[in-house]
Amino acid sequence: ILKLQEQDLLNVNDPLSKYLADYPEGNDITLHHVLTHSAGIPSFTGFADYPVFKKQPITPEEIVNRFKDLPLEFEPSSSYSYSNSGYILLAHLIEKVSGKTYGEFLEGEFFGPLGLSDTGEERLETVLPHKASGYAYTGEYWNGDFVDMSVPIGAGNLYSTVQNLHQWMSSLRQGRVLETTLFGTMKSSLVGVDKDNEVFYGYGLVSVVREDEQCYGHNGGIEGFVSEAWYYPKADLTVIVLCNVETCDTSTISNALKDICFGREVKLPEKLVAIDVDPVVLSGYV
Repeated sequence: ILKLQEQDLLNVNDPLSKYLADYPEGNDITLHHVLTHSAGIPSFTGFADYPVFKKQPITPEEIVNRFKDLPLEFEPSSSYSYSNSGYILLAHLIEKVSGKTYGEFLEGEFFGPLGLSDTGEERLETVLPHKASGYAYTGEYWNGDFVDMSVPIGAGNLYSTVQNLHQWMSSLRQGRVLETTLFGTMKSSLVGVDKDNEVFYGYGLVSVVREDEQCYGHNGGIEGFVSEAWYYPKADLTVIVLCNVETCDTSTISNALKDICFGREVKLPEKLVAIDVDPVVLSGYV
């Protein structure tokens, strides 16, 4: 969205109705509201029929039609509630304004120019070498539930690697993705998520203070997968965790990695018990 603003094709302060004339409440909802999850749009992933329709191909406009006529959960700008529907709406808007598909726009504006060869829009028909399979764990492992990747467009339909994500985050800070002032806008256009604990949401970025260390980034989850990526400016430290088990506690892993880098003691979870193993057996694992 900010790239399109950089190209003078839209503005985050514009009402939604400027681009989607028939959207209910479109005069009261701005792109800023949608970007910061302060529009009150109900998240489609919580709908009762989501487990059924998530398995079928669908267009962004068809998903938007599933929630656009529903009542808002609150008046725009009066509260915060994370909404995957907002990201679908923004992806739909990107396609309308740019004249390209969402995947084409991302590849042409970001992934291609930045050399992110292992990042892209996942499509059912595309064979991806070394693609990870997603799992769930409930005492034993299960295959993660199927989701047609046309469903979470804009909200979680991309694939990447730790290396590419690190390159992406570095490029953001270096002004290679957006003008530096617009990256500043990403970080500074904050809405309070949990003000008591200093947690705020900007444009696709969470700002939080962890043990007196300010950081920004995002986490995410979809059937079979969880992830998070954080940047600590004071230490110039980036921590990225990707896991293909949806119940994985990435936050504990991320915080432990951060503490190791900061020279702090890291305690293993109590449920992990050290056992003695014959060195011969260990060498076999190596």
